[in-house]
Amino acid sequence: MLPQYVRFIVEEVLEGRIGFYPTYGNTLMGLAASVPLRREDNFSITYYAPQPRAVFARGESEQTEDTVAYESWAVSS
Repeated sequence: MLPQYVRFIVEEVLEGRIGFYPTYGNTLMGLAASVPLRREDNFSITYYAPQPRAVFARGESEQTEDTVAYESWAVSS
């Protein structure tokens, strides 16, 4: 949402009388809530993902129980 639209919702539609807490979520991380919206922050929406977050580990293709160190990951061309 653009900050202008957020400001419109908070100040003109809700008139500052009702809290407006944008949320975002997906099936991987769950639901993330926004920090409280304030004029001082230019009505910017900032999400904080729930903890603990999902963690991925890369494994060997033949021996899937063996993980590969992050530093060794390379993008193939």
